[in-house]
Parts: sequence; structure tokens; C-alpha cells
Amino acid sequence: MLDKLVATLPPPKSMETVDERDKPLPIAIVGRPNVGKSSLLNAICGEERAIVCDMSGTTRDAVDTTITLPTGEQLTLIDTAGIRKRARVVDSKDGAEQLSVDRAMRAVQRAEVVVIVVDGYEGVTQQDFRLSELVAKAGCAAVVVVNKWDLVPPKQAEDMDLYKQDVKAQLREVGWAPVVCTTASKGRRIDEVTSAILGAGAQHRRRISTATLNLVLREAVAWKAPPTQRGNG
Repeated sequence: MLDKLVATLPPPKSMETVDERDKPLPIAIVGRPNVGKSSLLNAICGEERAIVCDMSGTTRDAVDTTITLPTGEQLTLIDTAGIRKRARVVDSKDGAEQLSVDRAMRAVQRAEVVVIVVDGYEGVTQQDFRLSELVAKAGCAAVVVVNKWDLVPPKQAEDMDLYKQDVKAQLREVGWAPVVCTTASKGRRIDEVTSAILGAGAQHRRRISTATLNLVLREAVAWKAPPTQRGNG
């Protein structure tokens, strides 16, 4: 009798399988201080969800914001604190900054797509490259957003494709990531940013069968066989 009763009960939540594609796509927005991360989040949301200020350090915690796009896709946007060079963080008298940076790094670990925001006026810096290394090491999909495009010198801005190629070369650790130039505070090219995020997320969630993987490996070995290791004898 007890067995029949148990059989009618729904499975525990821990045993329920949820399709990964039905979950909101987690997206971490990272970058140096004051590059426009919160402005980009607000632009994607279509309303002010995060505080925007010219003073760096306004965002302290990694804050999740879940939205539904007009096309039906759900995104969880994670706004993070600006990440400075480690030496500057260590030397800083602001004890909360180290905690904020640690939370930003954890946001990268739980994201499927990381949006690296670069200041278009200042260009790619060494710290931007360092962030790209961290994102690549985390195994996330990535999108590079060059913000403040309206402040880029005209000679550089006149050939956007060439500018994007230069950004890819400087951020070679994520050279495969799409680059979008935008001015978040004015809502320019936000649709391109969203499209790039969805495309990167779809590729990250793509699953390849074992048979396909084995086929690729066989072709790779046939094209270039691994070196043979000679014995000591």
C-alpha cells in the first residue's frame, strides 16, 4: 500500500531535470572602473536598473538582474564592480574594493557569457588584456563591447571594421569573440550587443555528440600524427 502511495508522489525537486536552454542565460558584465558597465546593463534592460555615476567605484557588489527580451529569451545580467590592477587593489586603503573584485571574479565563474567592456576613448589597456585572459581561462563565451564610441577620434572611427580587427589582435586571448562598438548611454547599437550575446550563448550551450568528437579527432590525427616517443633503451 505504501509503495503505491509513493509511486503517485511527484519526484523531489533535486531529481527533476530542467533543460539548460529553459534557464535564463547568465551574463557577467566586466571591465575596468568607469568604462560604462552599468550604463550598458541599463541600455539592454531598456530602463534604469543600476546606478550610473561618473565617479568610479559606484558599483560595489555583483547584482543580478533578470529580464525577458521582446523575442522571449531570458537573460540574467550580472553587473560587477570595476576591476583594477591587483597591485592597485592591494595598495588601496579601501578595504571593500578587494571584496568587490573577488565577487566580480566569482560572477565570471558562474556566467556562461562574459561581456568585456572596453573604453573606446582610452583604447585597449593592459588590464583589459588581463581580464580577457581570466575570461578565457574560465571557459566562458565572450563578447567584447567597445563603449563610448562617440568619443573615439574620427580617424579611428571612420573604419569600424579595421578598429574591431585591432581590438581582436590586442585581446588575442579571446580573439574569437565578436566585437561590438556602442555608446551605451545613448542606446546606440544595443540590438547588436544583444544579438552578439545570444549568439555566443547559443554556441556555449551547444552540445557535440561523442561520435562527432571522435570523428574530428580521427581526422586531426590523420592530418598530423602525434610524435612518437622513443624509449631510453
